[in-house]
Amino acid sequence: LLFLIKMRLILNSLCPRVYISFLLGLLMLSVHMVFIWNQERLLQSFSSPYFRKRELLSRAEQQVNQMHDSMCSPEMGEDWNHLCSFNFVKTAAQLILKGEHADIVQIGAHTGFEQNDPLAKGVAGLLDALVNITGIDELRKRVHWTFVEPSPPNFKRLSENLANNSDLCEMKGINAAVVSDHVANNETKADNLIFYTIRDTIDPETGFDSLSNKTLPTWVTQLSSFSMEPILFNRRVFTKQKLRVEDYIVEVKVTARTFSDVMKEAVVTKQKNQQQPPPLLVLIDTEGFDCDIVQGISPSSPYLPQYLLFEHKQCKKNPAYEHLKSMGYHTRTTSDNAIASKAISHN
Repeated sequence: LLFLIKMRLILNSLCPRVYISFLLGLLMLSVHMVFIWNQERLLQSFSSPYFRKRELLSRAEQQVNQMHDSMCSPEMGEDWNHLCSFNFVKTAAQLILKGEHADIVQIGAHTGFEQNDPLAKGVAGLLDALVNITGIDELRKRVHWTFVEPSPPNFKRLSENLANNSDLCEMKGINAAVVSDHVANNETKADNLIFYTIRDTIDPETGFDSLSNKTLPTWVTQLSSFSMEPILFNRRVFTKQKLRVEDYIVEVKVTARTFSDVMKEAVVTKQKNQQQPPPLLVLIDTEGFDCDIVQGISPSSPYLPQYLLFEHKQCKKNPAYEHLKSMGYHTRTTSDNAIASKAISHN
């Protein structure tokens, strides 16, 4: 109190000009002290875990081009490199780094993570690269990978493989056969659709047949279909081992679900009461029914993927390509598959 009284007396004794100068100096000193305090707070926030994470994500975004170049090499396979030509690696990486969710749906997944799987190595490598660059393992939770497989023995092994690879990203399996959205009647919605699969004595990953003690190509168990034709077409594989293909065809009843119905379950909704976003990538391998599913996708469907990969060798390609073109897709073909994208190819 005495200090304030003395200051008041001193100020009263000063002339107005000196008084104003004194006040301005005091004001500038206060502003300077506030600036220093805010600067310290700012530096503290910059050193916070949140800011460090944002800084790491920003650096990672700058390295996306390098990631694309390193992951899009010949050894990654023809299908993956065609996806690269449509900037799939860049698009997926940027989506994940921005905090968005990426949905991948694999229809006809067999047992998952196979050597001839065009996705397994690429997606795993992409996620590993993002985590290595940022040090943020939780990025994996932004990728949701759904595997759809109708064959009971194949789905059993698929479930085991998903459990063994659960650290990769969020994954789940759906045991059902997928049919075109054009096929929507009571018969296809029941659990009584006839499906032809390979006898479970043949291991789907090694090809070893416990019945004959002979080893067949591992891909024979991928021939499951609504038709016996794909299996019978490969009869020579069995006759070469002095086996009858008819002894290995098993007729089972499976649940059939339309494309849109499967997408509704597979695609993750970010928030409650929010419309489901379209999947980033859909891969279809249904032994001859791929084009039927593609042609059944409605132009107004909320599940039009940004990237679509399907097998074209056993179906009428032209109608499917025309349908995709009418929906704004650009299409390229490999020896076995077709890749369609909303993006324009750069190769």
